[in-house]
Amino acid sequence: MWIMLHNEIGGKRVLFALLVVPIILFLWVVSAQNYYPFYFDEAIYLTGGKLFYETWSMKAVMIFDEKRSILGGFGWYGPMYNALYGLLPKILGWSPASNLWLHLAIYVILLYFLRYSKLLQSLNNNVLLLGFLSSYAVVPFLFSYFPELLHVLFGLLFFVFFFRAHQSRESFRFFVLLVFIFSLFRVTFIFGLLAITPVKVEQVTNLRKYMVLGLFFVFGLLYYKFFHATPSVVGLADAFSFDLRNASNITKTVKTNLHSNILLFLSYFKIWPKGFDSLLACLFLGILTVRSTVINKGIKMRQLMGILIIAFLLVMFLFTFYSVKPFFLEKQLSWLYTVLLLLVIQEKVYNKLLVWVWLSFFLPFTVHRVYDTIQKRTFSAQITQSQKESLPNLEDILAQVPINKEINILFAYNEYPVISNLAYSFFPLSVKGKPILYTSNLCFNQPECKYKEHGIAKLDFILANEKLSMSNWALFKEFSEGFYLYKKVK
Repeated sequence: MWIMLHNEIGGKRVLFALLVVPIILFLWVVSAQNYYPFYFDEAIYLTGGKLFYETWSMKAVMIFDEKRSILGGFGWYGPMYNALYGLLPKILGWSPASNLWLHLAIYVILLYFLRYSKLLQSLNNNVLLLGFLSSYAVVPFLFSYFPELLHVLFGLLFFVFFFRAHQSRESFRFFVLLVFIFSLFRVTFIFGLLAITPVKVEQVTNLRKYMVLGLFFVFGLLYYKFFHATPSVVGLADAFSFDLRNASNITKTVKTNLHSNILLFLSYFKIWPKGFDSLLACLFLGILTVRSTVINKGIKMRQLMGILIIAFLLVMFLFTFYSVKPFFLEKQLSWLYTVLLLLVIQEKVYNKLLVWVWLSFFLPFTVHRVYDTIQKRTFSAQITQSQKESLPNLEDILAQVPINKEINILFAYNEYPVISNLAYSFFPLSVKGKPILYTSNLCFNQPECKYKEHGIAKLDFILANEKLSMSNWALFKEFSEGFYLYKKVK
């Protein structure tokens, strides 16, 4: 690779391969029709889009302990992804690959924007493309059901309009509105508003700037509080409880999370930095950004300081309120990686040696990530296809129920061999144009808690793999697969 990149022709060949090979590989994977989500969260995005396609509903298909959002009945990721993944199938029809086709469209738009957009004319487009295509944040997510390519595109737009936000009152307002729209998808984008705090904005006093930023920041937090389900992560649940009486618990949670996450990070890193290449990439780019900040003066220095502020706050948020497991890091840092990479290339704080080192170190990780992503989802497809035949046929039974409203079903998350985390994705999501929603209890390993009602959702049915004796519930259907459907008795 070092020899290939030593001359311009070799560099273009590497770039061409990085551009074309992923698309060819994607078309091969999708055409095989042997692909399915591997992680529980991936199935959330897939079923959310399907529910929107069938019913126009943005509610959460699956939730724990009946805890959907206070307003709207949405899930942990809010309402926007249902619409995102459901709109295209409204036009083209739904299939398990619908989400992937949308990712390909975003991938192509992203590459075109990086290469030809007039907004990025001052950047070295070839180095920019190499930086993106060799990183964990782009190509691997083309083959997953996670929406990280959308967040990378958001990060790119954030960068472009952040460096224009100081020019006028209108530019500032547009930037704030843009970041707020991004935060409707992923709430951590709200940290992006803090990047403008050290920057002097033309035609806007500091007082007005801080008032606008504060208003949108609070509005973003309230949006998360009321339009997102209570997160299962303890730190996030405490942070967004907005209960001042819970202050001592929040302080304790911060200390506990920080200590455990530092130990977790060190334990993973001592074995091998695999999985932490996302954080390493951001740290590497952050160091180059610090170097650029020291060199620059005036407005540019303030902008660079703003980027470093949000980078620091986001990483600290992950360490104190969330988790630094590679699974979470690679998703939460994708847009930050985008901003830092664009910043480094804009400031030209790199040389050919750094490009070589970057490709030699990070590209092998990316290739492995692509391979691992495809293998896991191919394996998932094979297992789920063989196991889903053992699931009860709810669709035909529920179609006979004289209910003309949303249906809520309680089931035990661990009753399904091999595909316990994906089983609900094979259940029907609508009947007579009305949503069918599912909930499971986190305490499913405790017999007395498995089918406990929390009184939040109005449950209509319980799907069990054992006979139950519960007041207000009557056996509605016994399935040959060994499952029992119980109906609420009024």
